[in-house]
Amino acid sequence: MIESIEWDGKRITKPGCYKNVPMSVYHGDCTDGPSISTTGLKKIFHNSPAVYWDSSYLNPARADDDETSALIFGRAVHHLILGEPHFAQVFAEQPSEYEDEKTGELKKWNGNAGACKRWDAARAKENRYVLTKKEVESIRGVAISLSTHPLVQAGILNGLVERSLFWKDKATGIWLKQRPDVIPSDSGDITDLKTIKDVEWDTLVDSLGKYGYYQQGALSREGLREVLGIEMQTFTLFFVEKDRPYSAWPVIVKDNDLDLGARCNRAALDIMARCLDEKIWPGPAGKDHHVSYIEMAEWRRKRIETKLSLMGYD
Repeated sequence: MIESIEWDGKRITKPGCYKNVPMSVYHGDCTDGPSISTTGLKKIFHNSPAVYWDSSYLNPARADDDETSALIFGRAVHHLILGEPHFAQVFAEQPSEYEDEKTGELKKWNGNAGACKRWDAARAKENRYVLTKKEVESIRGVAISLSTHPLVQAGILNGLVERSLFWKDKATGIWLKQRPDVIPSDSGDITDLKTIKDVEWDTLVDSLGKYGYYQQGALSREGLREVLGIEMQTFTLFFVEKDRPYSAWPVIVKDNDLDLGARCNRAALDIMARCLDEKIWPGPAGKDHHVSYIEMAEWRRKRIETKLSLMGYD
């Protein structure tokens, strides 16, 4: 039996599996020391410390981190599919029409119209995310598709939903945080739901590397071990198309990729620790701003050489 700690509204001071931690708190100043999730680790490793720092909660001059429609859509899918309560209190469907203030005529929704702006402002004041009619239809399509999948019917998405794991990295003292979609109550099989443009095999393979899902799986594995004393058996990415025909394809990430993700996370944590200590968050060129030589990719050079040869400029 997994014990969940009820979040008390204060900064977290001890490792554990916490429930009812708002997403805004989870991504913010929620622990008694610096903390980072998979998203931050991916930014440090694949982009640069500067990219991470620019939007980090640790940065008092951080840029506004506006949430994209894709992120809101994915969150809505998770909320509905994974059985989180009060969907209508968190999300609102945007009307398709509005009433013209002068003529009373019904017109197609226009974000620049005064009435539409006021409606959006009212939803923002309620802390509700706005979904378009098309997005709501797509979410329903995803829900229907998943409900008929044999693995979903067998309970692959059942368990503790949206629990937040917090623990300290032993080497750096930095807090780590991970929020699996579902923590199974009787196994070490973690499943994460992902919406995607299509479930063609090449798209799935590309997304594994492009979005750093192998790092996410590695951090989930570490969190289960450190916080719950559970050895993760499998890390499944349950992909489902966000548009018709809403096909789904669950895939298990191999251990060698999870091991690679753990090494990437280790490197990112060590870099973060140095940056915190030195108070310098360099870009890709490094803190010394050194000048480098650059040359074309070999395939492009060969293409140009071939063209020149055909033109008689050997």
